[in-house]
Amino acid sequence: MSYLDMFTVDWSISRIIVKEPYDTVTVQDIINYIRYIEASDIGIAYSQIADATGKYDLGGGVYTGIIVKLLGNWRIRFWAGVGLGIIKEGTLTGGQDGQPAEPTPGSGDTVLVLNQVGSTLVYMTRPANYGRIALRESRIRTGDTARIVFLSQPNRTVTIEIYDPNNNKVYSGTMVEIADGVYELSIPFSTAWGTGDFLIKCKDTVEELADTAVVTVLSEEDWFATVKELKAHERRMIAFKLI
Repeated sequence: MSYLDMFTVDWSISRIIVKEPYDTVTVQDIINYIRYIEASDIGIAYSQIADATGKYDLGGGVYTGIIVKLLGNWRIRFWAGVGLGIIKEGTLTGGQDGQPAEPTPGSGDTVLVLNQVGSTLVYMTRPANYGRIALRESRIRTGDTARIVFLSQPNRTVTIEIYDPNNNKVYSGTMVEIADGVYELSIPFSTAWGTGDFLIKCKDTVEELADTAVVTVLSEEDWFATVKELKAHERRMIAFKLI
C-alpha cells in the first residue's frame, strides 16, 4: 500500500483528503504525500504546505517520533462516511485555526489524532456526539468481525450488549478506551448467532449515556448476492447517465 493511493489534494480549499476506504493513516504517510505534491507541477506554484522535524537518531536503532506542522489554512480531512478516522504514529499540529484535522462538512464523522503528546478529538458539533455509536459497516457477513466505537467522556466504564433478531442477548462485555472518551471493541459475529438484524447497545454506566445501532448480518449466499446486485445497479445508473 503506497501513500500515493491513500490521499488526494484539493488545492482550492487547502485540504489533504484521505480517500475511501482508508480509515487509518500515519503522520509519516501524510508528510510523504505532502512532499510529493509540493514537488509536483502544480505544487511548485503554491507555498510550502508543512514543516516536519523529529526522527532524530538516539543510537541503537532508536529514533524520536516525527512532528508535522501544517502551515496556513491546510488541514487533513477524511472521506465522507468514514465514521472514525484515525491519524497515528507521530504528532500533527498547526493547520487552520490551530486545528490540523477536520470531519467531513455536513456529517457527524469524527477524526481522532493519536499524538505522542496527547489525543485530539475533532467534532462538527462536539456535545451532540457524546453517547454515540460509530459503526464502520452497517452490513457484515456472518462470521466476520465488526469494529464498534462509542464516544463519551474520558475514564468511564462503557458496556456493550448485542441482541439477535429474536431479542436474545448473544454478547455482553466492556469496551476498551483507546483515547480520551473513545471506546472500541472488535466483535466476531459467530455463525452460530445466525443472520438478520442485530441490535447493538452501548452504555456509559457513569454518565448514563446510551446509544443503539443495528447491524444486518447476511449469510454467505446473501452477501455475494447483495454485492452482485449493487454492481448491476451501478452499471445501470452509469448507462442511464450516458443516455
